Amino acid sequence: MRYIIKILAYFILTLAIVGFAVFLFQKNQPLYASLSLAAAAIIIWLPFRSLAKRDKEFYQFVEDIRYRDFTRNYDIRKGSPELQKRHKAFNELNEAYGAISAERETHFIYLQRVLEMVSAGILTYDINSGEIIWINEATKQLFGIPQIKNIEWINSRNKYLYDALSEIEIGESKIIDIPIGLNSVKVLTNLSGFQSDGKFYKLFAFQNVRDALEEAESTAWKRLLSVMTHEIMNSVAPISSLADTLSGNINRLKGAPGSINDFAFDDLTLGIETIKRRSDGLFGFAQAYRSLNKTIELNISNVYIEDLFDNLYRLMAPGLERKGIRLEVEIKEPVSILHIDRRLMEQVIINLITNAADAVREKPDARISLFASTDVSGKAILKVIDNGNGIPPDLLDKIFIPFFSTKKKGSGIGLSLSRQIVQRHKGGLRVRTEEGKGSVFTISL
Repeated sequence: MRYIIKILAYFILTLAIVGFAVFLFQKNQPLYASLSLAAAAIIIWLPFRSLAKRDKEFYQFVEDIRYRDFTRNYDIRKGSPELQKRHKAFNELNEAYGAISAERETHFIYLQRVLEMVSAGILTYDINSGEIIWINEATKQLFGIPQIKNIEWINSRNKYLYDALSEIEIGESKIIDIPIGLNSVKVLTNLSGFQSDGKFYKLFAFQNVRDALEEAESTAWKRLLSVMTHEIMNSVAPISSLADTLSGNINRLKGAPGSINDFAFDDLTLGIETIKRRSDGLFGFAQAYRSLNKTIELNISNVYIEDLFDNLYRLMAPGLERKGIRLEVEIKEPVSILHIDRRLMEQVIINLITNAADAVREKPDARISLFASTDVSGKAILKVIDNGNGIPPDLLDKIFIPFFSTKKKGSGIGLSLSRQIVQRHKGGLRVRTEEGKGSVFTISL
């Protein structure tokens, strides 16, 4: 209201000055008349100047809000009462928006920290542009990818992963097995979608389940072995005992008056010996099951990796060299000390080297490498690498099954027992292979 009264006052004053200037012209006083008109122009210009200043401040305030700059302070000590009130309102709005912005920033930083701390991988991207909105450290470590800006980068570097993600529908959970370098990772993947500001986004959550699946598989096998061991031994023991008894009776009767001829005795003896031999074989088989099913107790100590590999080299290299196989050792810093049961871990690596030696026996440049390093998450990585013929894809999922063996004289216990030993160390044993080029068995601790 006061602003309107001021405008009316400016208007009335301007009319009065213009009227006075006309009067001066009539009195033949052009100089004073011109000065009067100039004064009238200044009076007219003053409110427009004030309006322009107010408009400039208002647009400036709007721009500050648009770009979330709430640091500007408007002076409430100068200017008219109306201007002071406006400046006060601007300052209050700035403080309110600033508090809201600070709170949102705090929540965002908190969310960032939480997402970086969780073990599950998180990946969010714009469906239309492919722009990566968020990717946490767990995802980068899981798939071995850097900080990326667009989902198409994955398509150019790991097409298996890109295709697997593309095939998952929104709301679906699926286990995918993705090759990463010479290894692979089995991941439970959940996909959800959401919309914000007219844009559509996909949000992936990844959980590495290989270790959990391997643990569950190992537990299932142990339960099966326990039942089979019990049933086999209960069935075979009486048969073996009965065969011993019958064999003794036949020997006592052989040559006695009125007994059957020697040929009949020989047939009976051969048959009973066959039953005895097969019973003993089944009994030994069951004993092997029982030993595989035993709980492995660890004697953990600090072991220098150089010490471990040096001992293995001195133990295995001479025999391998006689077969024309070269054994190499490579250790990458900073891996130094392992917290392991040395005896059991040596058993695992010796078994892997022995298998590798069998795989490279037909290669003219047969080579086995022992490799140690540390991955991005700080885990110690031990590898046994060979340049053999590799493992056929149809056998790859079976090599860790107890008593499955590709060797004619193999027991099929070695790899299964090795995986159990590594799992008892809270680690994992995996294989990556390529037919005709070789295999890599990786122990992560």
